[in-house]
Amino acid sequence: MGNRIRDLIILIAVIAGLAYWRQKPAETSPAPVPSPRSTFPDTAPAFTLHSNFGPPRTFDGKGPLVVVLTAVGCSDCIPRIPRDREIYAMAKKANVPYYNVLVHIEDDAAGARFVKQHQPAGDDILNDPGGRVFVGQYLGSDNNCQMVIGRKGEFLYRGPENKEAMQKAISSL
Repeated sequence: MGNRIRDLIILIAVIAGLAYWRQKPAETSPAPVPSPRSTFPDTAPAFTLHSNFGPPRTFDGKGPLVVVLTAVGCSDCIPRIPRDREIYAMAKKANVPYYNVLVHIEDDAAGARFVKQHQPAGDDILNDPGGRVFVGQYLGSDNNCQMVIGRKGEFLYRGPENKEAMQKAISSL
């Protein structure tokens, strides 16, 4: 009889714990970047971002352009930097500009520190604090961290890391 009472108490405790856990408010994570878009744009929006190599860089929305997003603090992005250099070499061979855009950084100083420490490749390394352009307008993410923009601003590739798809898109320019 003592074991049944003990089992009943354990069962009640488990049920009470589950009920409490379901009622517990979800822990808050950083607010996502507000986006004026809910779907991918058909063409690349224009932008102006600060450069780690000189004056701010303005893009009018027309390509060609290769863009790779690097999220500062991303556990997958930092090890990907050597593979990004391969994409950069493809772009250089095809004479297509290549921007590496640092997203989720606090400010330009954080971008400069990241560049000094990790040395990402690119014709230019741009800072997108808070991801306002490439997360907010371009809807970039870990699933859309590589982009090839065609001459008319159309996206020839927009997706996750994919060397073959990037090569195909760059070759089509």
